[in-house]
Amino acid sequence: MHYELSHDSIARQVYQKASTEARARRKVERFISERFQAYQERQAPLTQDDVDYVWPYLNVVNSKPEELAFIQEGKRKLLRSRRVRMLVLAATTLAFALLAFWAIGQRNQAETREQQSRSMRVSLAARYALYEGNPALAFRLAEQTLLWNNDASAQSIASDVLREIQANPLVRDVNHTDSITALQFSADGTFFLSAALDGEVRLSDLAGDTLHRFRHESGVVWAALLPGETALLSLTTEGALWRWDIQSQQKTPLARGLKITTARLAQDGTRLAGMASQEVYVWEPNQGTKPLFNLTHTAPVSAVDFLPAATGWDLVTATAAGTAFRWNAAGEQLLAYGNQLHQPVTGIHTSPKGDKVIFQTALGDFMLAGNGDSLMTQTPLLFRAFQPRQSAFALSTDPERIVSISNDSNLVYVWNLSSPQSDIDLQWSPRGKVRYATLSSNGKRLLAASTDNETVLHLLKATFTDQNQDLFRFSNQTAWGVFAPNQAHFLSSAGGNEALLWKLDPDYVNNKMGITQDQLLQYYQSRIRPLNANERKFYLLD
Repeated sequence: MHYELSHDSIARQVYQKASTEARARRKVERFISERFQAYQERQAPLTQDDVDYVWPYLNVVNSKPEELAFIQEGKRKLLRSRRVRMLVLAATTLAFALLAFWAIGQRNQAETREQQSRSMRVSLAARYALYEGNPALAFRLAEQTLLWNNDASAQSIASDVLREIQANPLVRDVNHTDSITALQFSADGTFFLSAALDGEVRLSDLAGDTLHRFRHESGVVWAALLPGETALLSLTTEGALWRWDIQSQQKTPLARGLKITTARLAQDGTRLAGMASQEVYVWEPNQGTKPLFNLTHTAPVSAVDFLPAATGWDLVTATAAGTAFRWNAAGEQLLAYGNQLHQPVTGIHTSPKGDKVIFQTALGDFMLAGNGDSLMTQTPLLFRAFQPRQSAFALSTDPERIVSISNDSNLVYVWNLSSPQSDIDLQWSPRGKVRYATLSSNGKRLLAASTDNETVLHLLKATFTDQNQDLFRFSNQTAWGVFAPNQAHFLSSAGGNEALLWKLDPDYVNNKMGITQDQLLQYYQSRIRPLNANERKFYLLD
């Protein structure tokens, strides 16, 4: 025991006197020996930390050869293991990278297919909009397809739509925020009036610029320019009748305490009639605000119109009970008309000569002489036999023409009351049913439209031997409209908040046909309103 203690003491002294390097080497030798022994006993492999600790001393330690070989083999195993891990990591990274590139490619392809599908869908919507008679909407959808420029088939369809619009006489659109109720051109055709249920009456020039706005607290159901075009009249949904000075925009009430439902202006603008239940009130709108007189009926009044007479403007009225009367300019009853169809009268149209009156009913129209007699000449007899509907006189007297729609809506008739050669100057049979027909003020142009959105403009010849000319034929929803007095333009309405301005001039269309597609897009850029947010959302454009 004394010997062992002395030996340990001597060893400790020797160790303490050794250099720091020697002490570190001995620690490493001991560590190597312990790790080698652990490997032999438990197969415990070296870790990277073990190798990093002993490797700097491997050439200076006095370890056994098998211990040194153990260290070197352990390092080789660690290097191999690290290489395998790096290879696996690299392979995994590459696989994920390839997968990511594939996914991005698939996503891009899917987005491309979706965009192509969207372009095709929108181009077909443009085609359908044009077929449905909405060229302004069709233009904007076709334009959007061309802007996307990602599908050749869709672009081809859009280009076809634009070519059809290019070949028709469309100039621009006219928009309100609610249904349009009145359209009228100025006497020289350089500007026009539009009124709508949004409460606004607007005067606009042909370029689309607004000249004046007249705002109402309720919707406007009727409006008209007075002769001289320094004033206009308007009627609201609340029954208020107003006279507006155009320049000052001052308004004057014409029907205080009355609720007017319908108004009618004489052709020269000197007389105004307003219907209010069983009463008809008559004004001279340029002379004063109080009615000249009122005409009392025993049933609700359903229609009125002025009839030119030697003593001024007579008035023809009709009721829902089917009775009809003629009154002179002083408000005195002259006669009661016989109702040939025994039906409530829904509309009245008088001839510009003042010698004929057409009464519209649900069963058809009938025509009487201004004095109430039955007309026995050939054309009125044929008119009576056909019982057409929506009949109206042209404002001209030479020739004296009437436009009508057949009772089954299959034909449009243009009757000639002054021709010794023919009773009917034209019959037009459309695709589908006739929806609307009107004559220009000179009676020489017929614009007619069908339920299949076919709109045509015919030039009517003066003699029986001349062939009527088909000037234009295009797709448009036309529920009603008005010619300009010079017949150069036409305003059409489909019954909604949009009207379209057309220029009925072949040279205009020929010039438009001569421009490029890009020039056409630029031409309509400011003439057709852009799609609003709801429309863009509906067509999935954003």
